Amino acid sequence: MLEILYTELNIFAMIILIIIMVSMRNINLKYFLGHRMYLYILLSNTLMLLFDSMMWSLSEKQGLVFYGLNVLFTTLYYIACPLTCMFWSLFVDYQINRNFTRIKRLLVPFLSLIIFNAVLSVLSIGNNVLFYIDSNNHYTRGIFFNLMVAISYFFLIYSAIYVLVKRKQIPKTILMPLILFPIIPTIGGIIQVLFFGVSLIWISMTLSLLIIYINTQNEQIYTDFLTGLYNRRQFDIFIEDKFKNNNGDKTLAGIMIDINHFKSINDNFGHLTGDKALEETAGILKRSVRKDDFVARFGGDEFIIILEDVDSNTLHSVIDRINENTRTFNHDSANPYEISFSIGYDFTNETDMGKARDFIHHIDDLMYQSKPDHKQKV
Repeated sequence: MLEILYTELNIFAMIILIIIMVSMRNINLKYFLGHRMYLYILLSNTLMLLFDSMMWSLSEKQGLVFYGLNVLFTTLYYIACPLTCMFWSLFVDYQINRNFTRIKRLLVPFLSLIIFNAVLSVLSIGNNVLFYIDSNNHYTRGIFFNLMVAISYFFLIYSAIYVLVKRKQIPKTILMPLILFPIIPTIGGIIQVLFFGVSLIWISMTLSLLIIYINTQNEQIYTDFLTGLYNRRQFDIFIEDKFKNNNGDKTLAGIMIDINHFKSINDNFGHLTGDKALEETAGILKRSVRKDDFVARFGGDEFIIILEDVDSNTLHSVIDRINENTRTFNHDSANPYEISFSIGYDFTNETDMGKARDFIHHIDDLMYQSKPDHKQKV
């Protein structure tokens, strides 16, 4: 009965992984190493679920064919067991460093452990090293079973420590998924090691991979890749929803922001420097608002902030913080340019505007009206 339950769970997990892999079919993996390594994790985890299911199905079935198949799939299971964990470590390293040469250097010690484990797996056939299958086709763990476990967990522990050490240089959008990913399979693996006959680790790994996939999709749908702020699409959805569902019980304020002389930064210092200025602007704005305030890249070098439940004093405090944080940034920065903004802002209830687009057009006009009075040295 137990083997039927675990086989059904494994099949369900494999279907999830196959759906994720099919959704990646339009990505040219030749050009995206990070996606390729993620695909390797998906493939290796799918194989582990398949091998695990075959082991459950063949266990204690009598006959030479069943015995031979059980030995085959158990050996393949043990050979492949650390692979998923190794691919995860490489994936994490690449997400942090984006350095293919470094990945190739890491492969040397990593593959040495994989090969060592593979040799032990092959030697286990009839020798009770990592595993043993008796004459009744019954599987048991071998004398050195924990060595395979240690190799697998080495990769997970290494990547977890590396993420914690490098956490300050990891974008917040991927930091939490990288930290949380190993936790679920680690718990599942510990339970599986402590209680023989329980099979949880690869189902747990599937859940972690699904979380990574959902997080990636959310980032692509909702956020601007360059700045990490909400993108224009998400802003349009957000503001339309606020206007349709606001019965006048909540005060809504909008701030439209434009980088002064941004074209000069691009022309004088190059587009990569311009991209850097956009990222720095996003950082200034995020430091200037509350945690729950909505900040988006409106388009090009324009940004927009939406504040809820604020009065005039709070709105002007936000404007003051933006200006103060900008001055501090320019003072501390070694950049060959300075950042400054033209800003337009107002309350929805003071403009008597019924549509979101009218309000955005209104604060956009206010922002442009502030431009002639502003001088910027670049």
